[in-house]
Amino acid sequence: MQLSNRAQELKPSATMQITALAESMKREGKDIIVLAAGQPDFSTPDFINAAGKEAMDKNYTRYTPAAGMIEFKEAIQKKFKRDNNLDYALDEII
Repeated sequence: MQLSNRAQELKPSATMQITALAESMKREGKDIIVLAAGQPDFSTPDFINAAGKEAMDKNYTRYTPAAGMIEFKEAIQKKFKRDNNLDYALDEII
């Protein structure tokens, strides 16, 4: 089978090039986490799997409001206060 001239002129996507470069670096022994193609090269941690299952069991399977979930913003607000001693109003967290 022969590809058309236009198909032969196509360049590889930047995402695929970066992924190939990262994989090459891993083969060289460099400690690389490859996220270029949106696919992590490690398994999902158990606590994340459990949280995902819990969310599905509670039917949290819809899109969130465009402005974000208030519970998530509150968690971010608490994290910044606890870990960084920073105070942010909820409307500053986007």
